[in-house]
Amino acid sequence: MVIREHTAPGFNRPAENFGNHVISQKTMNEFYTIIDIRHNVTLQHPVALLRSDFEFCFDAVCVQRDTAVVTAVFGPAEVKPQRILIDKASVEALYRPKTGLPRVHDKMRETLIRNTCSTALLVTLHPRTSISIIVQEMQDSGGLLACAVNAACLALINSGIAMKFLVAAVSCMIDHEDNILIDPNSKQLKGSKASLTFVFDSIKKNIMACHTTGRFTQLQYEESLLKCRNGSDKIFSFYREIVRKVHQEHDRMSPTCRT
Repeated sequence: MVIREHTAPGFNRPAENFGNHVISQKTMNEFYTIIDIRHNVTLQHPVALLRSDFEFCFDAVCVQRDTAVVTAVFGPAEVKPQRILIDKASVEALYRPKTGLPRVHDKMRETLIRNTCSTALLVTLHPRTSISIIVQEMQDSGGLLACAVNAACLALINSGIAMKFLVAAVSCMIDHEDNILIDPNSKQLKGSKASLTFVFDSIKKNIMACHTTGRFTQLQYEESLLKCRNGSDKIFSFYREIVRKVHQEHDRMSPTCRT
């Protein structure tokens, strides 16, 4: 197994093991991505690609402000007999919190990520197989669910598994003065009366999933939806830029493969 090291600015943690991967403090500028929805999208180097001797593993490190998530995608691979689907692939999502065992809200994140990714993937191309998406929380400074969904999409892009569309998640909050703030941090969320996370597709910007907490009016919901939908444009632009950079890097490393 090839072992890579990842880091990102604002992400200050000691080395940790994630399966066969190592997340360390050492700078590896080759492998990190940053998304800033509130202002301009900051683009860095392409996402990481790891390959083992027995199966493919594609992973992405997604950092939104100080919230960091590592996501790995395994498959299509052999599936257990009790989970086999004869007409499509079985999609599994596992969410691992920063510390301790998964709790109720972690299972909610698993369900949302699994349902979103299974809808976006062309699962009928890989019947009787399994696609596993493993999300490891590294740091939570607000917008963790949105960061996890975006990291899962980045890892799926990196895996090359066929998709019907891409997905982008954007979070927002409503404070006690009824102001709507996009991509709030954990300190700002403490003063909120409601928080909302929307997931959009890349074709018509339709809602793929929505998770809300707190109390809000229908008008506030619609206004939050509009602002988050506009914010998703930057994430989709970020995806396109990442794919472009990956192809440029591939062409640079393999000039003889150009057509």
